[in-house]
Amino acid sequence: SARMSDPRRSYAAAYTYENVFEPIGDAIEGTRGDLWILGKRFDVQQEGARKQAREEIKAKLWFTYRKNFRAIGGTGLTSDAGWGCTMRCGQMLLAQALTWRHLGKDWKWRSKIDDRIYNQILSQFLDQPDAMYSIQQIAQCGVDFNRRIGEWFGPNNMCHVIRKLSQFDDWSSVSVQVAMDMTVIIEEIKQLCRRPRQTDSTPPTFVPLLLFVPLRPGQDKIRDEYREALRACFRVTHCVGMIGGRPKHALWFFGYQGSRLLCLDPHTVQPALNPETKAAIPDEVESKI
Repeated sequence: SARMSDPRRSYAAAYTYENVFEPIGDAIEGTRGDLWILGKRFDVQQEGARKQAREEIKAKLWFTYRKNFRAIGGTGLTSDAGWGCTMRCGQMLLAQALTWRHLGKDWKWRSKIDDRIYNQILSQFLDQPDAMYSIQQIAQCGVDFNRRIGEWFGPNNMCHVIRKLSQFDDWSSVSVQVAMDMTVIIEEIKQLCRRPRQTDSTPPTFVPLLLFVPLRPGQDKIRDEYREALRACFRVTHCVGMIGGRPKHALWFFGYQGSRLLCLDPHTVQPALNPETKAAIPDEVESKI
């Protein structure tokens, strides 16, 4: 498979290892109320809805820590374990946006898939220096935002890095904006998304917008007054999830059931993939990549 990790593990691994969360499988099989995943509602008391929810989760791209990739710049770093979790969460959120942009919201992953556009999306996130949103590109771009290579990013840093890298991305056809101070200026958005007329007789075209709204709904935990508002975001059909968690432990949240949020956890170290063979790079050949 061209998938960035073993696709069969996506469902089983789709939970955080913290005791305050439960495996997503428990939510799907449980009877605690409707399950919401990025604007889609699933009545998990119905077998058909449970199957649909599983398929929806399998379509999510799970990015984790990697090892044995090509060193980042002159640092000698060949793994992002311990410092790259927010970057991996940013990759997951952006991959969700690109999947919707190019494959549609109803796209589902299938075993042995060989879709040219799907593979193109995956290639954007390979752990290679020339991949648009690789760990190497993200870490080096972070230097422009006062983050040293190998230093943990906060979600706000990640938003700005994605915005900057997207300006060099000719393929994805997505505009990225960060709402500073939680303020969205409509005219700025229109200018950002508008593309020039092809001829004098044709109207201008617009490209989709990926809008980041950085906020802190609490210090050590989510404040009560934010809880329902955050859950409501997952009921919005255009929501691509949230990067959250706690300092130095980021997670990508993509849904909820009752009072529980659903997330993918990047805190697992996997070998990087050889871009030509798509096979894992073993430890002993790390220095040759």
